[in-house]
Amino acid sequence: MMETVAECVFGIVEHLTLSQLLPGIKEPKSLALQVANLLLYGILATEGATTQEIEKE
Repeated sequence: MMETVAECVFGIVEHLTLSQLLPGIKEPKSLALQVANLLLYGILATEGATTQEIEKE
C-alpha cells in the first residue's frame, strides 16, 4: 500500500517538474504549495470546500 502511495507522490512531482518547472511556467514555491494543497487538503476537503477557503481559515 505505501509503495503505491510513494509511486503516486513521485509521479506527481515528476510530472509537475517536467511540465511546469523546467519550462519556466511556475516557480518551485508555487508548485510546492500546489502539491501540498492537493495532498493535504484535497484528501480532507469537505463538500464544497476549496483550497482558497481553507487557506483563509
